[in-house]
Amino acid sequence: MDAEPVGAALNRSISAEEMAAINQTETGLDSLIDRRSKQLEDENQEYHEEVAWAESTRRAEVARQEQIRQARVRFHRAQARRHKVVLASLVERHLAEAERYENMTIYLTSPVGPDAA
Repeated sequence: MDAEPVGAALNRSISAEEMAAINQTETGLDSLIDRRSKQLEDENQEYHEEVAWAESTRRAEVARQEQIRQARVRFHRAQARRHKVVLASLVERHLAEAERYENMTIYLTSPVGPDAA
């Protein structure tokens, strides 16, 4: 390293007051960089927490939708069984009525026509 005083490259030497001002400025910049770094770390932590929360919420919603889907499957299967029973009983009733009418004999108990009276 050269033993030249600070500022020699500028063809001037830096006074103690100027050096103190430079050090104060560097200290302020270091402080600013540290604060900003801490702020970015905090924001990054918040971001990761928000991502984790969003993923947790998404998984919970998927689970809820799956429960709803399964409930709908159970409902429609049960409803189909109920309709099958009702329709089967209706079919049986109508078949019985059709058979009853097929086997029915109609008898006239009184004469019908112009001479009836």
